[in-house]
Amino acid sequence: RVSAVVVGVTAASSTSMGMQVRQHLETVPLPALQPIYFAVSAGQMQEALGQVQQGLGSLRGSLVEVELVGAPGGTGLQRSLGQPPAPRLAMCAAEAEQALFC
Repeated sequence: RVSAVVVGVTAASSTSMGMQVRQHLETVPLPALQPIYFAVSAGQMQEALGQVQQGLGSLRGSLVEVELVGAPGGTGLQRSLGQPPAPRLAMCAAEAEQALFC
């Protein structure tokens, strides 16, 4: 299970590699975090990392796996538009959370 957080330092930083890691390797997105954080300078990195830490601290719940059983071939669950359907997805669910949009 992989979650990814991308932090860019300076506006000229290239975050494309980090975003590719997220797109291709991330299996458990962290909904409390932004997809990317920026620090205008190396000196402001502490502030950006503080935002990441705050987002991580707000996560509650546990990892659950949702599986589509008995579906015809070619159908499945999608984490985001444009990605191929998968027979199962891992996601972070808060305590007593039961909603799943299909």
